[in-house]
Amino acid sequence: MANLSNDNYIVRPERIIMTVMVSILFGIVILANGNSLCELDNRIDILEAGLEEQKMNDFLEPTVDQPSLADLMEWDERGGCEATDGCWVEPDGGCEHGHVSWLVYLGLI
Repeated sequence: MANLSNDNYIVRPERIIMTVMVSILFGIVILANGNSLCELDNRIDILEAGLEEQKMNDFLEPTVDQPSLADLMEWDERGGCEATDGCWVEPDGGCEHGHVSWLVYLGLI
């Protein structure tokens, strides 16, 4: 039997009222804008797909080969890093051509 004394299991009237009010307001906003739930769902799907595509395309494609771990460590000692096009940049930066450092590209920073 569940321990009903824990606050997580108690159904509080104010939580029920707030949930109902938010649901009603959400429905009013949708109806006021002339959007059906199906249209809203389609818009959300489009936005989510766009965000995934943007994540995949955040960085320009590298034009030089990926450096070795030894190269990355050497660059760290020198206080800089190569960008994905070969330019010398700050470890957390990018070059004027739009390429980020290898450390950023690889998700190490």
